[in-house]
Amino acid sequence: MTTMMKNPSPRRFVPNDFVLSPSPKAQSNVRLTSYVEDFEFTCHGIRGRYSGEINEVGKPHGNGSFVREKGGMTYIGEWRDGERIGIGGYYTNGRLLGNVVWE
Repeated sequence: MTTMMKNPSPRRFVPNDFVLSPSPKAQSNVRLTSYVEDFEFTCHGIRGRYSGEINEVGKPHGNGSFVREKGGMTYIGEWRDGERIGIGGYYTNGRLLGNVVWE
């Protein structure tokens, strides 16, 4: 069963049982510089908002969430240089749709 933590935004959440630690695949030579909230981002042609760690060139890098502009589906997982990598999960209306592992 997935439980939700309280979050100021009703569209974003981090389930208690979905804690990520960076995998070797998510690591690279690009240094993390900051964390962003509600950053406009396009992932493979899908527009939405990203919240999470970014690298020094402003791309998602580390752990973060991406909320699609249309439909509000959320991806929570690992990123490297703006691409999904490692493990993650898709959520809608507070429910897990499925876990994914990106190469």
